[in-house]
Formats: sequence, C-alpha cells, structure tokens
Amino acid sequence: MIIKRISVTGKGKLKAELCFEKGLNVVAGASDTGKSYVIKCFQYIFGGEDPPKDIDEAKGYNTVETEIQVDEKESFILRREISATKPKVTLIKLELDGAESETIVLNPSHKGKNNLSTHILNKLGLNDKVLVKGVQSLNTSSLTLRVLSKLFLVDEGRIITESSPLGEGQREYTQETSLLKTMLTGADDSVVKELKQQQDTEGAVESRVKALEEYVAKKFSNHEEVKVTTEKLDVELNGLEESLFKAQDELTALIEANSELDSQRNNFRGELSKLREAEKENLLLQGRFTLLIDKYNSDLERLEAGSEAASFVGLYELANCPTCDQEFQKEKDVKDLKQLIQSTEAEISKNKFRVKGLKDSIDDLKEEYKLLEEDITQKEAAVKELSEIIDDNISSKFKDYKVAIRLLNNKKNEFSKQRAIVDSRENLLKEIGELRVQLEDRTEKYIIPDFSAELDVLCKNISSILQRWAFPGYESVSFDIKSRDLVIGGKPRSHFGKGYRAISYAAFSLGLMEYLSKFERHPKFVILDSPLTTYKAGDNDENDDEVQLQKDMIFAFYIDLCDSFNDKQIIVFENQEPDEYLKPKMTYYHFSKNKEIGRYGFFPVT
Repeated sequence: MIIKRISVTGKGKLKAELCFEKGLNVVAGASDTGKSYVIKCFQYIFGGEDPPKDIDEAKGYNTVETEIQVDEKESFILRREISATKPKVTLIKLELDGAESETIVLNPSHKGKNNLSTHILNKLGLNDKVLVKGVQSLNTSSLTLRVLSKLFLVDEGRIITESSPLGEGQREYTQETSLLKTMLTGADDSVVKELKQQQDTEGAVESRVKALEEYVAKKFSNHEEVKVTTEKLDVELNGLEESLFKAQDELTALIEANSELDSQRNNFRGELSKLREAEKENLLLQGRFTLLIDKYNSDLERLEAGSEAASFVGLYELANCPTCDQEFQKEKDVKDLKQLIQSTEAEISKNKFRVKGLKDSIDDLKEEYKLLEEDITQKEAAVKELSEIIDDNISSKFKDYKVAIRLLNNKKNEFSKQRAIVDSRENLLKEIGELRVQLEDRTEKYIIPDFSAELDVLCKNISSILQRWAFPGYESVSFDIKSRDLVIGGKPRSHFGKGYRAISYAAFSLGLMEYLSKFERHPKFVILDSPLTTYKAGDNDENDDEVQLQKDMIFAFYIDLCDSFNDKQIIVFENQEPDEYLKPKMTYYHFSKNKEIGRYGFFPVT
C-alpha cells in the first residue's frame, strides 16, 4: 500500500494537502506549523476516536481524506468528517483513471459487519486474528486497525517514550506480546477462546463445589445424629419384619387347622341358602292360591245372584204379550228356567269345592313354612356357632398381624425419611468428589507460544539498520519480552536519552516493516513523527536548546532511508532538515513558519 495524499477541506477554504510517493517522504521544518496536526489526521482517518485538535489554522476545515493505492489495479479514498460525534468513514473506490466508483460507509471502530478495520486487515491477511489479553483471565480481543496502527504510525509523544514500541502501559503487556507474536509468526491466539470456555466451565464447576459444600455443611449439620438414628431404625425394622413373618406363619397354621370347621360352616350356609329358596317358593304359592280363592269367591257371588234371580222369576204368572197380545209357550219356558237354576247350583257347588281345596292347600303350605322357618333358625344358629368358634381361634392372631403390619409400615416410613437424608448427603458428597476430580486438570493459565526464532530475525534486521546509521552498540541487538523493548549493546532502549530513544524506535518500526513485508502482513508504509528531534525553532529563531543527534548520524539516517526502502514508503515529519545533497532523492516539503519564505505550514496562508 502507498499513501498518495492526505488533505483537509472546508467550505470556502483552500485545500490543505500533502502528496506522497513511494520511497522516502520528508516534511521538515519548524514546530507549530501543522506537522503534528497531519499525524492526528492520519490517526483519525484510520479509525481514531479523537479528531485533530481545533487549532486556529484549522478553523473552517471539516473533512479529512486520504488516498491509498493498494496496487496497480486498486486504489481508494478514505473520507471522514472532523467531529467529536465519532462519524463514520466513507470509503470510495477509484477506477484506473481516477474516477470515483463504488462508495461504502464503514464503522471507524472494529464493530459491525461493515467496518474500516475489517476492510484494511483483509488486504493484509490479518482479519479475524485474536489476541490474548490475560494469560490467567484468558480474556481476548480482536486485532484491529487501531491496534495495528501502532506499528506503522508513530506520533511525537510515543517515539521518545521510555515505554515499549508496542504500547504504553504494563497493563497491556500480554496483549502487546500477543500482537508481536501474531505479526511475526502469522499465528494468533484464537485457541484462548476455547480455553476460556473451558475455564468458564471450570469456574462454574468450582462455584458448584463451593455451593454444595456450604449446603452440605448447613443442611446436614446433625449428620452423626441422623446416621445413628438411621442405623437404630434399620435394626428395629429388621426385628419388625421377622415378627411379621412369624405372625403370618402362625395365622396360616390356624387357618389350615380350622379348615374342617370352615367346610362345615360352608355346608350349613349352602343348606341355609336352599331353605331360604324353598321359603320364598312357599310364600309365592300361598299368594297364588289366595288369588285363585278370590277369583272363585267372585264367581260364586255371581252364580248365587243368578240362581236367586231365576227363583224369583218362577213365582210370577205368565201373561199375554203386551204388544201383540199373543200367549207365551209356558211349558217350554218354565222347563228352560229350571235347567238354568240346576246348572247354576251345580257350578256353585263345584266352585265351593275348589275354594275348600285351595284353603286346605294354603293351610298345608303355612304348616310347611313354619317348619322351614324352624329349620332356617337352626341352620343360622349352627353357622353362627361355627363362625364364633373360628373367629375365637384366629381373630386374636389376625389382630396381632394387623398391628405388626401397622408398626412395620410406620417404621418403614420413618426409616425411609432418615435414610433419604443420609443418601442425599452421600450423593452430594459423591458429586463433590467427582467435580473435584474434574478440577484436578484445570486450566491454570495460557502460555504464549515461543517465537524467539522470529524475534532473532527481527533483531538482525534492526541491527543492520542501526549499523547503517552508526548507532552505538548496534552489534548486539536483542528483544526483552518482559519490557517488550529493544536492548542495544546490552543497554535497554529506555535507558538512552530521548534522541537515541526516538531514532532506535524508528529502527524498530522499519525493521518490523522489512520482516513483515515478506509475508504480506504489513501495509508497507511507516509514518514517523520527529524520529531525530522533538523541537526545531523557526528559520529566524536562534533559540534552539534541543540537544541534537550527531550530524553524521542524521545524514546516515536520511541517506539510508533514501537508498534502502525504495520498494516501500516512509513518511517522516521532522524538525531536523535533511542534507541539501539528499533532498532530490526524496519527496520533500519544508514548512518555514515564515510567511515570506516558501511554504508556511500545512494550511495555506492567505
């Protein structure tokens, strides 16, 4: 990637712009001319939260944009409004002729599906990389453009710091180490996510063990008493079961011994049932005969009434017909009347005989019924007597048996309750034991894989750069993992003065770019703010009290950047001017801080 330009614009304002090329680009000159403002613009356009400071020269400017060339076929512009409301970034793809084509709105932070970080990191093969933040907590974070930018965009404050080139605080130690390892090896720490899930599970297990132990201690505080009670109940329960078996055997023996009496009682009950059936049949016949007697008596009343009427008719004289005055045939009619009376009397005699026969039968049935009642009474008495004998033999034992069952059931219930308490405690203790076995192989912490071989190659790159710059102690360059910083000539970088700290920081950034560019894990540009000096007075200001690096080291620095990084891009904002001899070899801007001399600064002066 190559940064082609950066600019800020505003309505009615002349564009403030710097254009860059491959190789070395230097913006040099006095302090307070907008160099630091440009650095802030780069940080902001690459997703920084804070916009550039609202300096006087920037009044009315409200948009910053930079053009980036990925390769010969791809270029795009990043544009963002300058505002404290954290506006989004607009990415504008460019055609080969420079015409704008597709426009995409991206989140400046590493959030959401469409974000600037993902877009840039995808081009470097670094998207979805995971960094570990704590080897014990196993917390992780994503490798974002904001984190990565520390490696290729170094401002004035960080370049002279005594802290690590990877960051500024001890709190970020693990993440910074993970970042360097991931960049050098290409392998991130995504395995930590799985370990975190395992640790969370272990944490849940440990919490459950603690909760179970507290519950057992509180719930079963009288465990020994319950245990003794349970054992005592167990003994009593065994005794009761033996007593029940004994009572059951005795009851069975008695039932078998009384089987003959029971058989007799059953026979009597059978005979008694037959007698009661005969009794019912007797009563049924008596009822039927009574109904027949009632019917015959009714017929007798009718016949006797007819006979009496016929007798009265015979007492009267016959007369002629009152209608025709014809005489009746007396002899024939009288004869018929006598026959009627005779037949009626014969029928009356027959019915009276039948009634008498039925009454005699009823009397016989009643006598028979009386005998049946006596026999039934005798049989009931016999059944009752046998039942009393049988009950007297087994009822007491049966009562004992029922009592034994009741006591046994009561004890069983009591024992079950106590046994349930004991079993519950034992099950909980068993679960606690099993959970503790799981915790024996718990994840204590994560160890970042060794990447010392890659560090050695990086340090050789840095050593070669320092040698070309004639930096003292360049022969021995190493990297201290604990401080995440260089050790040069046996001396930690933080122990050097700020001038040497700044230029050695630059060597680290450039050496890292050389190493990572081979694997396409670097954008291949580095932006450095004041690697040689932190303050330079204006062209007409002689009050320069900053202790400068030796001029031969400054010359070596510039000539090396001109000659050794032509296939990459370095943008340096510096107070220290390069040698006139070298300026044609670079893209050079001079900010004079003097309206009468050249370019005053980043912003046009009207």
